[in-house]
Amino acid sequence: SNQLLSVAINGGAFAYGDNNIGPSVGIDIEARHNNFGLYLSSTGNFLVNDNNNRIIEFSVGPRWYIGNLKKLSGTIETGLGYYLRGDNSVQYSEAFGINLGAGLNYPLTKKFDIGLKGKYHITAGDYFTKVHGALYFGLRYYFKK
Repeated sequence: SNQLLSVAINGGAFAYGDNNIGPSVGIDIEARHNNFGLYLSSTGNFLVNDNNNRIIEFSVGPRWYIGNLKKLSGTIETGLGYYLRGDNSVQYSEAFGINLGAGLNYPLTKKFDIGLKGKYHITAGDYFTKVHGALYFGLRYYFKK
């Protein structure tokens, strides 16, 4: 079938503001038909040089696959995001934003792909307005392929 449901676990690095870089970990669920997919993702970003040391992102949007999906292929995605920023207390500030990403996808087996993706976020909220970026590496599992 040309309809696929998959889940990916991603890890990488996140850059926010001036000299504020830290690790990221996330999950991405995708429903795809041929070369077009819709994704829902959540990522935790942990900033090492900031008292407000955590940004949690929830995004949803379309993803396009470019090229031969049985070999190395490219991806382009865009999305709407909801962002929570906070530290170890229970107080968070909220923001909404848009994001744009591009990446490479390579099938390891019939059920598993590996991917490399860069993503650019623009957020606007009451307490923070920032442009930030991330680079992720991940493993995707297909439930039925």
